Amino acid sequence: MTIPVIDLAPFATGADSTTDAATAEARRIDDALREVGFVTVVGHGMSPDVRAAYFDAMRAFFALPLEQKDAIAIGRSAHHRGYVGFGAEALDGAIGNDEDAIGRAVAGDLKETLDTGNECGPEHPLVVAGTPLHGPNQWPDLPGFRAAYDAYREAAIEAAARMQRGMAIALGLTPSFFDDQAGETMFHLRLIHYPPQSRMTPAPGQYGCGVHTDYGTLTVLADDIDVPLLRRDASLDGPTRPHEDLRFAGLPWRRRAPISRSSSATW
Repeated sequence: MTIPVIDLAPFATGADSTTDAATAEARRIDDALREVGFVTVVGHGMSPDVRAAYFDAMRAFFALPLEQKDAIAIGRSAHHRGYVGFGAEALDGAIGNDEDAIGRAVAGDLKETLDTGNECGPEHPLVVAGTPLHGPNQWPDLPGFRAAYDAYREAAIEAAARMQRGMAIALGLTPSFFDDQAGETMFHLRLIHYPPQSRMTPAPGQYGCGVHTDYGTLTVLADDIDVPLLRRDASLDGPTRPHEDLRFAGLPWRRRAPISRSSSATW
């Protein structure tokens, strides 16, 4: 099965999303999400320089000694923010449906991550109210890291907004339907490092990232190598992609696509 390529340029912030081009792309989004559940996107607005700086910052962080990464371990945060080491998380079997054997021993995922979210200071109303998952991030002490992160996050949010406008049109709603919803949107940006198997050999039954379904409305995937995405029932093939392309995955739609296992940055 092939992953469709969608052009999000007609849905850019400030653009007229009522044009014939926007309607045609929205129709393609509808078809893709009904049949596949993944799309590759172009016209998302993220510059190659922003993307490259972000991946350079990721590499610099994951290359730090373990004790420096553990200094901002997720266990030190009350808001689920921080570093997660190799094997600390096992997504396979975490769905809890009939296909999962709950309680069986599963090797932890062969990846390390840095989990981040909306930056909420102590005076933020949601922090004052004790709302779960709202609070400050934990940052590595790396020159230029925060600037690269912030620029990428802003561009990824714009890409997500473009996709949501296309989804709204596909559902027969106004283009701004999702933009106009009340409340503060929760954006979670997860930096993930999957090491090559030539350097770290997986244990029997160990995945880079186990079978799972994502929470929220959209998952934006960016990687630094051209790797396949997998569905539970089959692999998903796509055209060879320039690395400035992005993918959206795990989309709930009118007919839910099968649960996904995805790959990301490897070096």
